[in-house]
Order: sequence, then C-alpha cells, then structure tokens
Amino acid sequence: MSEKTFAPDGYIVERLLGRGGTARVYLARDPGDNRLYALKTILTSDIANLEQFRKLARRELQLIGGLRYHGLVKVAEFRDDAEFPFLKLEYCPGATLDTLKRIESIDCLLNLLSSIAVNLHFINKAGLYHGDLKPQNIFLT
Repeated sequence: MSEKTFAPDGYIVERLLGRGGTARVYLARDPGDNRLYALKTILTSDIANLEQFRKLARRELQLIGGLRYHGLVKVAEFRDDAEFPFLKLEYCPGATLDTLKRIESIDCLLNLLSSIAVNLHFINKAGLYHGDLKPQNIFLT
C-alpha cells in the first residue's frame, strides 16, 4: 500500500493532534458546517494494521456512537476510505490531564476525580468498560 498524506474528501486537515498505539488523530475542518472535528485514522498503512483499525473503529462506533453524556466525546461516524479509514469525533479543545504538572487545590482534585468517576459509571451502566483510560484521554474543560 502506498504511503500518502491523510487528506480525506470533504475536510481540511489543519494539524496532527496526537498519536497513540494504533492511530493518529488530526484536527480537521468540515467546510460544510465550518466546524472542527477530530479525525482518528490508522497509524501505519500496512494491510494487517488497516484491517485491525477498521475492525476497532467499527466497534467503537457501534458501542459508543449512540451514547450521549456530558463528559463523553461524541463519535459521529466511521468512513471506510480505501487507504485511510477514519472515525469522526467531537473535537475537544484545551488541555488534557497529562499536561497538568500538579493539582494544588483539593477542591479541584475532588471535582476532577468525581467527574471521571461519574463518566465511568455512566459507560459501565451502558454495559461498557473504558479500554484506554489514561491521562491523555481525559480532557479538562
């Protein structure tokens, strides 16, 4: 499979937001509604990774695509592009928990911990468990 730049039809890719173990996430603008989205796509484009990503992305959409809750990132759609399939996610601007050096206030710490607990409780009540809970995936609003 040839290597090319991630440039999905219908979006203007602005920059790379991050990289994980299986995927990259880009900030992209949809000219149709002029909104920003996070587009999660495959990390490497070899056949094995491509099929694994497709399977995981479809499952993510199936499991959490219909869930709506204050602290959960919305999964809008899965596009099965030939070379770069991707998930369209709500864009969450701002910092993530890993960017905090220290939490000085006990009130801030308790608020943060209770927010995380409430969101984990919500997805647990939906019959799910968070499979990738880490500071980089906790957005501070």
